[in-house]
Amino acid sequence: MQIILIPWLGMIGAATATALASFIYNSLLFWYVRKHFALQPFEKENKVLLLLIIVLCGLGFVLPSTGIPMLNILYKGFVISGIYIGYVYFKNLTPEVFDWIKKKE
Repeated sequence: MQIILIPWLGMIGAATATALASFIYNSLLFWYVRKHFALQPFEKENKVLLLLIIVLCGLGFVLPSTGIPMLNILYKGFVISGIYIGYVYFKNLTPEVFDWIKKKE
């Protein structure tokens, strides 16, 4: 894929080829585990989190720009990370992490 996409799209082609290769590899691995071991490695919460990540990526594009690149990274990062961490915390999707945090206090 990279032989085709890099000359055609440059750096974007390299990123696209890598993402596609990773997606294909993980899809085949998922299929193999499901077929040969009869296991479902993902739960309903994983699908909800994937949808949330996609929505937050879109939010990153529609949030207004400040004109200062470093400030954009900081404020968009805080907004998106805050929403994600808040959702994970209030839905208690990673109880082992929050148990570990409570032990540290």
